Order: sequence, then C-alpha cells, then structure tokens
Amino acid sequence: MIQGNIPERLIYVLNVARTINVEWEDLEGIAVMNEVIFPCFPVDKASPESLETALGWAGYNKDLPQSSQNLPKQIERANDPFQIRIAGLEARGRGGRAYKVMTEEGYWFDLREDVLLDALILSGIEKGGKINGSFVWGKVGSQIKLVRVGSALHSALIEAGKRRTIAKVKHLSPGGIYRNVKGERFLVIGRVSTVEFTYDMGFTPKLWEKLHAIPASVCRKDYSNQLLVLQLQQSDKGLERLNGILDFEKSKSFYLSYFKRQNTLSVVECEDIVQLPIDLLPRLREAALRAIAELSEGHSGEIVVDRICYESGLANLVAYPEEPSVSAEFSPLVELLTPYLK
Repeated sequence: MIQGNIPERLIYVLNVARTINVEWEDLEGIAVMNEVIFPCFPVDKASPESLETALGWAGYNKDLPQSSQNLPKQIERANDPFQIRIAGLEARGRGGRAYKVMTEEGYWFDLREDVLLDALILSGIEKGGKINGSFVWGKVGSQIKLVRVGSALHSALIEAGKRRTIAKVKHLSPGGIYRNVKGERFLVIGRVSTVEFTYDMGFTPKLWEKLHAIPASVCRKDYSNQLLVLQLQQSDKGLERLNGILDFEKSKSFYLSYFKRQNTLSVVECEDIVQLPIDLLPRLREAALRAIAELSEGHSGEIVVDRICYESGLANLVAYPEEPSVSAEFSPLVELLTPYLK
C-alpha cells in the first residue's frame, strides 16, 4: 500500500535562469527548442529538511557567511493543478535519462517515466509537447514528483493522505489485528520480557572466514515490558499464520523474523480480535530453539554463535511482569557463549 499524500502548499526553489537549446542528436546545429528556463526544485512546505536540500541544490552553502552569497529565490504556491509540456531529455549517470517539462511560467522540472507513460497512454500529447490534462505535486514516500490529476497514482495518494489524518488507536489488545497508516498489518501478542545475546566479530569477515570465525565478544542484555507483535502479510489470516509458525515446519525458520519486539506500535485501525493460544510463549520458545538446532547443524564457529544470538530473544520470552531470565532450555546454549561474554 502506497505511503504519501498530496501536499497543500509547495515552495519552488529557483536556480539561475539559463537558455536551453535542444537539438537533434544527429543534426548538430539544428535546434528543436531555444528558450529561457528557470530550473526548479519543488519542496513540500511542511518539510523544512527538504528545503535545506533544495537550497544546497541551488548552490547555497549554509556553512558560508550569508553576506558572501545570494539566497536562491523561493516562490510559495498552493498545490493547484497546472499544465506542462515536454521540452527536453537529459542524460544522467549510468545511462539514466530524465524527461524535462516546463510550465507556462518557464519553470523547468523532471517528469518521471511512469507518469509520462501514464499520460501518453491515457491522456495523450498535443503538437508542441503539451500534455493533455493537468498536474499537481504528489509526495510518494519522501520524494516529490509530478502526478497527473485523475490518474490511479493521484487517487492512491489522496487516499494515503486521508489515512495520515485518522485518529490513532490508543489501546492495544492481545489478539488484536491492527493496521498502520502505511497499510502494514500486525497481530498483537502482548507485553513480554526477555534476555537477548548479541555478538561482535571485531572485524568484517569474508564469507570463507565467517564459516569458522570466532566472535570477539558476546554481550547479554535484559529487556522488560516490550510489546511483542507478529507482522502479517496483506493476505494473512492472523491466527492461521501464527499457528503455522508455532508448528514450525522444517526450513520455515525465517518466519520467526516476522515477530517484532518494540516499545510502542502506532496504528489507526483494528480489523479483528482473535483468541491467542494459551501456550503461545512456550511454543514460540520451542520454535526458536528448533531454529537454532536446524541452522547450526553441520556448522561451527561464528555460524553457530550467530544463530544462538539471533534467536535468543525469542528463546527466552516470558510474559511481563515476569522478570527477564534465561530459560531452562536455553541454558545449555549459554555455555557455548560463556567464553566470549563481556
């Protein structure tokens, strides 16, 4: 699910005006276009850090005295629809290319290829390069790009913007399946405590070294009152996914990485509440121990330590407010780590 919005107001940071001369690639000296343009960097007004980036793009150095340089011109405007025409194509590094468009005022921008293709197929282009339809600025993730009004991307960004304004769910219930503003889904397990081990190689080994390398040190850290969640895929049914992981089929250990421990969870919607298994934590500890055994089989050195440490947080889970401690089943593995403990 796309993350972004249609900003309400923009700031155009203008670079120095220049004359653009577009010529045939194989017919030197025969111009297709010769006009004065104003290269622009569009910035969401609600994103001050992006304004700093834009000023740097325009040649302004914040570390130099203001008296020694001119502040690039900035124009604030509402994000109202406007029309554009294709006016150039720039070669970029590593074989990349960027289509260039300009407005009636002479502002010069990039047009992403996916937006251009949408316009070519669904709205068309007139003689002279004018694209039928109108455009606004959309924010996709952290990037600003031109978006055709009425396109699928435009509609998706409007819906994404609405999700940003939805009130957050304040109380999380164990067994609740929740969705955040990005559309990501989580099954809340509850509050837990655990002991986790991490290791430091002291250097970055090459692959052949890693197979038998010994870690320089291993550290133990206790965690208390953390929120345990299971991240779900869009098609997952929460309880089915949970039981599938707990049953632990061989070679499915990577699913354990979908369990996340964190202090908080910001969500905007509760889809459902399911009944969690009473023996959930013991089964999860057992699944983690099986993963360690399976992935350590036939290995030694760093590989074994890596698996023990990686799954240690799950292998030692207890329900909060119980204090974090090493589980009885995990204790024999600690003996393998003891020589390297700080």
